[in-house]
Amino acid sequence: MKKILHKRLSEVFGDREAAAILRAFEEDLELAGVPFGSLDKEERNSLLKISVEKVIQGIPLQYITGKACFYGHFFQVNKAVLIPRPETEELVYYALKKIPKREAVNILDVGTGSGCIAITVALERPDANVYALDVSHEALEVAKKNAKLLGATNVQFIQADFLKDESWYIDLPKFDFLLSNPPYISKSETSVMSRSTLEKEPGLALFAPNEDVLAFYKRIAELMPVIMNENSYLFMEINEFRSKDTKKIFEKQSKRVELIQDMQGKDRIMEVEI
Repeated sequence: MKKILHKRLSEVFGDREAAAILRAFEEDLELAGVPFGSLDKEERNSLLKISVEKVIQGIPLQYITGKACFYGHFFQVNKAVLIPRPETEELVYYALKKIPKREAVNILDVGTGSGCIAITVALERPDANVYALDVSHEALEVAKKNAKLLGATNVQFIQADFLKDESWYIDLPKFDFLLSNPPYISKSETSVMSRSTLEKEPGLALFAPNEDVLAFYKRIAELMPVIMNENSYLFMEINEFRSKDTKKIFEKQSKRVELIQDMQGKDRIMEVEI
């Protein structure tokens, strides 16, 4: 059966990718909570066959296995949340270089999705107070489950529309760090996106509202004087095609704004010192 499925995958993805997909299935698939390796032969073959057909149909591998690796941790994912990307790991890396250890700093993650940013930072900085905000109830349910599974007890979750709600921050402390990977893609950029991302991942987390790719950054800049402490920092993932425009939003009211290139040499992260 495995050879047949490898051949089927190879016709679509090529030999090397087919082998990688099958290996990922064998390592990560579960059936009713039972790991793939603990299933009997008939169950394994049936699960593999179904999963192979799904990935050929364009369903992302991580949605089929229900998990994605991020910063050394496995996060549960489903169609309500974006699949964590390596570029976002770089965002966390640069933020952690600035976030002090063993201090009760207040950290906000805007648009938390699966919780990968907030939970990773909470695990790396257990003395910090981390707040994870999202407009989607379904996404927050995934994030809460991930926090519980990974033991991130220092994360509080907030359901609010960051662009419109005016009261979510009233009873919260001011923040020392704000991290965000907000929706920043324009519909005009769909030609450079993969089919599986466009068709299977949540548009709410991908596309900027009303075609304003800078909407979230403008709102962050607007709220900065209200929700951020003095001498605080913002770390945001940005649209590589709008990096200079995004930088201009923060330059007048910040001490320093720095564009950071990702491992592919693209303007992907912005660090703002307030």
